[in-house]
Amino acid sequence: MSTSTTQDAPTGAIDRSTDPAVTNDAFVKDLGLEAVNPSLQNFPSVGLHTQLEQLQMIDQETPVSLRTQRLRQTACYLCLYISGYNCGVTGTLLPSIEKIYHLSYSSVALLFVAFCVGYFLSAFGSGKVIERWGFGMTFIGAGMSMMIGIIINCSQLVSFALMCVAFAVVGMGFATQLGLANAYFATLPHPMLRMGLLHGLYGFGAFTSPLVASTFISHHIKINLFYLTSLGLIVPSIIISYFAFVHGSARYDRLPREPVVIVTQDAEVATATLKEVVSRYDVWILALFLLFYIGAEESIGGWIVSYMEVVRHGTAGGAAWVASGFYLGIAVGRVCLPLFNLLIGERRVVLLYIILAGGLQAISWAVKSFGATAVATALVGFVISTFYTAAIHMASKLLPRRMHTSAMTMISSIGQSGSAIFPFIIGVISNNKGIWTVQPSIVALLAGQFICWSLVPRVGRRAE
Repeated sequence: MSTSTTQDAPTGAIDRSTDPAVTNDAFVKDLGLEAVNPSLQNFPSVGLHTQLEQLQMIDQETPVSLRTQRLRQTACYLCLYISGYNCGVTGTLLPSIEKIYHLSYSSVALLFVAFCVGYFLSAFGSGKVIERWGFGMTFIGAGMSMMIGIIINCSQLVSFALMCVAFAVVGMGFATQLGLANAYFATLPHPMLRMGLLHGLYGFGAFTSPLVASTFISHHIKINLFYLTSLGLIVPSIIISYFAFVHGSARYDRLPREPVVIVTQDAEVATATLKEVVSRYDVWILALFLLFYIGAEESIGGWIVSYMEVVRHGTAGGAAWVASGFYLGIAVGRVCLPLFNLLIGERRVVLLYIILAGGLQAISWAVKSFGATAVATALVGFVISTFYTAAIHMASKLLPRRMHTSAMTMISSIGQSGSAIFPFIIGVISNNKGIWTVQPSIVALLAGQFICWSLVPRVGRRAE
């Protein structure tokens, strides 16, 4: 015999248990969900009466002006552009860094590891900071962290170890701002389309910085002075973020809170344990897919300039254009492809994209032409641009809702480690066998993505 257990509803909660005929729209309006995210009006039905028993809102975000909402979105857009601007330039600067510090490929690849260390520091520490400081102050603090790392890089060309520390500090700030921006955009209407633009701006930032850096290099200007341009961008970004999230009535301490879940005999909903998450086959397959994908993306962006200079005998300026073309392909793809992906079906379209990317990589490897390699690299960026969002979207359809937070955090964290593991491995291989090994290494990573995506379970009826 099943008995129902409930949590005490908060003071002022709305009791609809005696009114099962209430409409879904009234239910949403009474709970204030439309003020948080209009998309929640399409909450999946497990029986309307059960929904009314299950959900009560503790809190709602205080309504803000349209001007403040736009300012907040602008602050997020700007921070992602600056993040792309800083991350996209690394590959262009690598040959110069190697010469200045007299480093091998494997040694200079430690910059990728340092950046990833900052990412993991953010992953494990940002939660406590947000709890103590609130959303707005943490967002600004992350921007300040990036600014400190940029100041270190633009102030010295003496210590490679100090440069690695600066990369870790920048990585910590970048990861924190990225997480907060994603979380904020998830509360907005049409979040997938807005996030496409948000991450597209990251690509546009990564597109512009190699071109700026190549100008410094071609005019024999010290490469550390490039970071003055980053500093000139991030200072106004921090100021805008202050007025968007902290100043006066715009103060934004936390995201809208989750509804309180009340467990009944009709539907039991609980938070997933770590043991449940790690026992899921689909979690590990998607995590490995992102590990290979992010590893491939960062390896191309990080090593393509060195490859074009050494193997294709290009100039520093020409090689920088190839890196910019790759990131431009990513930016355009993230803006243009999401609707097409949904139309065709993400499962089959990602497999198609991987096959296309593998063919393009094979062309750039086999055809010994600077132009062919440049065009193929840009097209690879275009076709792989939406893999991250496709994996996260697939996880949201395969996993029970109670697992979403913990499982997606695990998937993203494992995936992000690819940004350090594979660029470093490719650096070590290149140091021993030659930089030409970049292209076959990328083909191997694409093959890994194809295998993992083929093994992702088909989407059926998701357990709630």
